Formats: sequence, structure tokens, C-alpha cells
Amino acid sequence: MKKRWGAGSIFGLLVLILAVLGETSCTTVPAVSPEFKSHPFAELPPGAALYVYGNVQKSRSFLKELYRLDSESLSGDLSGGLLKKVPPSALEMADQFYGAFYRENPERNWYAFVSGRFPVFQSNLSLFFNPEWKKKRSGGLSYWRSEKQRVSLQISSRQLILTDGIPQTAASLGSSLYGTESGETDSLLQDISLSHLVILMPKPQSLFQSALAGLGIPAQNLQIPMEEIRVKLYSSAIQDSYEIQLNLQTGSPVYARALGALLSLGSRMLSTWEMGAAAEDSSLALQQFAGILLSGSQKTEGNRIIVVSKQVSQEELALLLHNLLVYFQRNKTF
Repeated sequence: MKKRWGAGSIFGLLVLILAVLGETSCTTVPAVSPEFKSHPFAELPPGAALYVYGNVQKSRSFLKELYRLDSESLSGDLSGGLLKKVPPSALEMADQFYGAFYRENPERNWYAFVSGRFPVFQSNLSLFFNPEWKKKRSGGLSYWRSEKQRVSLQISSRQLILTDGIPQTAASLGSSLYGTESGETDSLLQDISLSHLVILMPKPQSLFQSALAGLGIPAQNLQIPMEEIRVKLYSSAIQDSYEIQLNLQTGSPVYARALGALLSLGSRMLSTWEMGAAAEDSSLALQQFAGILLSGSQKTEGNRIIVVSKQVSQEELALLLHNLLVYFQRNKTF
């Protein structure tokens, strides 16, 4: 049976990318940002159900706080696990990453590329002497493959390609089916330029219903067509604090008003959840995330609902992500 990806796969993808970076070399080199000719997700294979962007360099101070929490954790859930696979030196090489997840695709479950500056010679040498990695070729493109990790890696001085399938050249990928309109592209580029993390889900109806049901909100008979879900994490006006924005696009203003009422109900249901819960009680992680998100402001603009969380400190955000990582690790989501 094909392995399904869930919410935890987003965190798992970032950890996997950083783990590969740390495994190939401990050399520190300055990172650079890519220059996009069109849409930021255009170099990914088409047909994705979810897109994710992360700015590693912009998030370095927050990631260091996450490492501190992990080193002080008494639960042992992450000991020898996710963060232990990623040496802090790997953060110095990566700049930004772009990934996509696919459903019912026989060729791949996920595909990602990472921009930065990478020591190609040292990386290839390290992989050559690692028995887990084997050199492969496909369509004139050479790459490394680890069957144990079910990961393929293609490395150049400015970019890494990572996938559970086979890496492809840009010419063979075609273009992404999402976000081809210029206005949509401009909006996404602006979000990416200002954010630490952006998650994008086109046509997310089934995922949205599952998320509501998981939070205890009745969604079996929900008839609110969802056109897009966009989640952004960005710095707030207060130093070392963050906000999360949820942008929900429905089929019409009528549906948007109905959805706004549903989210208000969810906010009241989650009002008792507190941010300070211990990492050991990781089953609260999803409710904590929803509680933070729905504790802020909400407004309707045409067929869109925009929810902005309360301001969250760097320590609180790192704790939340740590709890989520523990939760997904315990439940074998990765």
C-alpha cells in the first residue's frame, strides 16, 4: 500500500533536507536566494495537492531555539530522532526550500529543491564512501539514491533536488498547473518574500473536512466548496515574535460568511486550550495550534476568510513546533 502523507510530512521534509545537507559536508558557505523567471513553484512537477516554502536563513534564530528545546527535553521522543539527524552546521548551507506533495501518483509522493551554496566535490565524495548511497542515471541526469531512506538526491553548487522518486531536468518537468495567472503569481511572490513559511493547498476540500473533524468540529455534511488554503508564518511588529495567517478561499461570498460562522464556533470550542502544555502531553499539539490561530482576528473579504493569529513569541512558537514534532514522531506520521 502506498504511504500517505499528512500534516507531519511538511516538518519531516524540512528535517530530511537538513539531514542530507549535514551528512554531505560540514563546510559552511554563504547562501544565496534563487531568481525566479516566473512562478516560484514552476520547477516542481505538476499536479501537486500541496506546496510548501520555507526560508531557512530567515528562521535561523527560531530554529536554534528549537534545538535548545530538544536538547533539554526529558521525554526522549526526539532523542536520536528527527533533530538529532541534523547537525546545526547544516543550517548554514541552505537558504530556501520549495516542496510539493502528491496524491495517487505512481512516480512520486514528494519533490523538493533547496537553494543555497553547496560544496559539490566534498558532498559527492562523502556520498561515494557511504554504502547507503548509490550513483544512478536517468534521462542524462546523474543522481544519488538511498533505498533505505527512499530518497534521491541531485546536487549542484546552487541547488539540491530531493525526491522519493527520480529527479528530472527542468525541461522535462513542464510547468506547474497551479498559479499561472499573473495576479496570483504576484500575490504568492509577495507572501514568500515576507514569510518564514508558506503552505499552499489548491482544491483542498477533503483535507479541510478532515482537519475540522480532527478538531471535533462536525464536517461530515459540510457543503462549503474550498478553492484554496494558504497558511503563512511571518515576523510580527514586536521583535522575536510571530503571527500566523490563514487565508481560505471559498466558492462565493455566501460560502465565506458560512465558513466564518463555523470558524467562530471552533474558536469558542478551543478557547480552553493553553499554549503552556508540556511536550510530554503531545496529543494536545494540534489543538494548541488551532487555539493559537483562532485566538486572533478574523475578517471576510468577498469569497475569502482571513484569520490572523495572536502574536506568538519565539519561545512559544518553538515549543509548539517541538510538541508537533513529538506528536508526529509518536504516531509514526513520518
